[in-house]
Amino acid sequence: MTHFPRPHRSRRAARIKLAQTIPALLSMDGGERTHGKIQTLSLNGGLLQLAQALDAGDFVEISFETGRGPVRGTAEMLPPLQVSAETTLQAFRFVLLEDHDHEALRAMVSSNGEPDSPSGTTSSVRVPDDFNLD
Repeated sequence: MTHFPRPHRSRRAARIKLAQTIPALLSMDGGERTHGKIQTLSLNGGLLQLAQALDAGDFVEISFETGRGPVRGTAEMLPPLQVSAETTLQAFRFVLLEDHDHEALRAMVSSNGEPDSPSGTTSSVRVPDDFNLD
């Protein structure tokens, strides 16, 4: 079943500032791709560090891996918060997540970003197979 995250109007979703950024792959319409690093995460979205700002309102497919499992969903890019010559901070909001993606995200957020797997063994954050730093 598909999950459509909806922000609660009277209170913000719990956010976690990650001790280490999580590599993310963003796919846009037309097959264009870019990479970013997730700095903050919640059940409704997060904050990305990008080399170049994306247009506010653009819809992207965002993919990243956690010790709790992979997360892939559709997100809407929000206006950039900070732009410099080297980097841009830009928030995004999830608009569509499959149930298994939502569960992995929920487990990550509720664990405060700790990379422990559900079995209690420590695992490192994995980079998506098609993630390329070049």
